[in-house]
Amino acid sequence: MPSRATMAMRSADQEKMSPEAKVGTSKTVALTNSYGGADAGNYTFNTTAAATANITPKALTVNGITANAKVYDATTAATLNTASVTFSGLLGGDVVTLGGVTIGRASYEPGWIWSEHVGKPAGEKLCQVEHVGLVVSGRTGVRMADGTEAELAPGDLFAIGPGHDSWVIGDEPYVSIHLLGASEYANH
Repeated sequence: MPSRATMAMRSADQEKMSPEAKVGTSKTVALTNSYGGADAGNYTFNTTAAATANITPKALTVNGITANAKVYDATTAATLNTASVTFSGLLGGDVVTLGGVTIGRASYEPGWIWSEHVGKPAGEKLCQVEHVGLVVSGRTGVRMADGTEAELAPGDLFAIGPGHDSWVIGDEPYVSIHLLGASEYANH
């Protein structure tokens, strides 16, 4: 049986897929190449491949919003109860504005450190965004400018003031939902 060379092409990670990372047609996407097999050395590959793609909207499902009861006032206006709201289809770094509140889902891989991965490229030592949210999974450490440290775990509610560093603890990705600070951090 003859040996074979295999090649796989996959798009770059989602954040780097499009220069604007937005929905549209004919968006430039970066491609990365990997190849192997016993005969791979018999071939050369274009390692600077680029292509265009149509990036389509991802479905977002919102559940758990109900209208609050009210006394009849001859209008159809109502206030919404979002205490049990859940989102399905929201990706890490995406934000949704609901009733004037910007809600975001943050997801960071093991080894991620704010001061290294966000602060250094931005020329900042500490994050100056205030965050209020809930830890969904994974663990993170937080160090304030005064040296105070805390560890956040699944189910923890948090309020972190400006002037902090944070990092993922352990081998599990850290995921949190942000109710304050999402509109600022999602741009990094």
